[in-house]
Amino acid sequence: MGKNSKTKVAFVFTHEIQYFTNVLDELHHRGNVDLLSIYANHTQAIIDPGFNRTINWDNRPAPCFPSVVLANRPEKFGGRYSSTWCRGIFRELSRYDPDVVHLNGYSAVIQWLAWLWAVMHRKAIIVRGDGDTLGGARKSGGTRLGRLLARLFTSRARHVFFQGVENKGFWMQRGAKPEAMSWIPCVPDNLIYRKSEFTTAEERQRFRAEAGAGAHETVFLVSGKLDARKRPQDAIEVISKLKDMPCRIWFLGSGPLEKSLQKLAGKLCVSERIHWWGFRNQTEIPKILQASDVLLHPSQQDPWPYSVLEGAMSGLALLLSNQTGSHPDLISRAGAGLIFKCGDLDDLSRVMRQFAFDAEKRAVFRAAAQATSLQYTETCFCEIMEEALLKLNGMR
Repeated sequence: MGKNSKTKVAFVFTHEIQYFTNVLDELHHRGNVDLLSIYANHTQAIIDPGFNRTINWDNRPAPCFPSVVLANRPEKFGGRYSSTWCRGIFRELSRYDPDVVHLNGYSAVIQWLAWLWAVMHRKAIIVRGDGDTLGGARKSGGTRLGRLLARLFTSRARHVFFQGVENKGFWMQRGAKPEAMSWIPCVPDNLIYRKSEFTTAEERQRFRAEAGAGAHETVFLVSGKLDARKRPQDAIEVISKLKDMPCRIWFLGSGPLEKSLQKLAGKLCVSERIHWWGFRNQTEIPKILQASDVLLHPSQQDPWPYSVLEGAMSGLALLLSNQTGSHPDLISRAGAGLIFKCGDLDDLSRVMRQFAFDAEKRAVFRAAAQATSLQYTETCFCEIMEEALLKLNGMR
């Protein structure tokens, strides 16, 4: 790397992830880094197993940064986008000849192939990842083989980015050195989520009423994929226990459990208190978030959910399970809400009552959530990324 030239960085991904499109777009526009984004697949060509559908994200339909899609054929691997064996990755990396290779986790074949190329060509490797990659459940630490592979992968990283307290611990357990680590924010697209969707309280209430919410009801929003590890059934079961409480559950998202959850709601006689928004694209989500009151996240394994941060950006109080990786950062440190023991419906009932019957406390949480979300911006991400690259480039 020349000291007077821009650092060339290859960002390697399985597919076009919507919450990286925005930060790479901003990083490119700033002009301090020369970058290329390399994808194994087009996002719209794969079935996301969590949402149970193909997706074409609409938050930045025409980003300006250079990119290449290797167009691996996932149908050859049972439709799983984690199977990303792409021989073309060597060709594209050699053609671009980056100074640094950025790897987003290590659960996909393409990440290991790029890692191997970087090792063979003595290129600097930088890494980030949410922490639910090789090895299974976050709390268990994964399998022995998974841990060994993770340590091998991390041992070659010149710098490791972490998203929060628990994510930092995850990487340190896998060999990352504190002096070669730095926090970097998860960043939902600020152009989408910072926009106010309602001009008056009356307009907001009319929108809520269309989804069945009364003026004095507290709306708990469960946002994200409807799959087993998110435990969406807990929200349905708990509302059946809170018959005297003026509240509703909104589900925003889709997934393999959607039909079974609707059947469960009917069986427990709570269908009238639940609204199903289904899958919504990025530009449709903020209005639903801003019409809600509390972001409820009952997940049993979630390292740093973007849906939680999107709720905070929209000014929702946060109610997170203690298995949600962001709770030390957004709850314990920022005071943006409360936590409950994952899977404990009595504990969940207790804290939901606090939210429903204490509007003043809810308002304090909402303000804290929105305030702490202000550090999760594209500008902050780019400044931290550029600082790390400058150090690698020997300029500091």
